[in-house]
Amino acid sequence: MIERRNNGGGGPSGSTSPQLRIVDSKFSMSPGRQFRERAFSKINDGSVRGSIFTLCASAIGSGVLSLPYVLNLCGYVAGICFLCLGAAAA
Repeated sequence: MIERRNNGGGGPSGSTSPQLRIVDSKFSMSPGRQFRERAFSKINDGSVRGSIFTLCASAIGSGVLSLPYVLNLCGYVAGICFLCLGAAAA
C-alpha cells in the first residue's frame, strides 16, 4: 500500500511536493507462500487450478480440432472470413 503525505504549504510556489511512503498491508494475497510457489508448484488432482487448466485445455482443443471440419463445410474463403469475424468478436 502506498501512503501519500503533503508537507504542508504547497501553493503556486511549488516548493513542497507530496512524499510517498510504502506501508505493508495487513491483507496479503496468500500468507506464507510466494508467487513462484503458487504459480509453478505441482498441479494436484482435483485442485481448482488443475480443474481450470483442464477446462481451458478441453475448450481450446475442441475448437482447434473443429477448424478443418468447418473450413471443409463452408469453403476456404467463407471459412477464413468467419474465422476472422470470430477473432474480431473475441
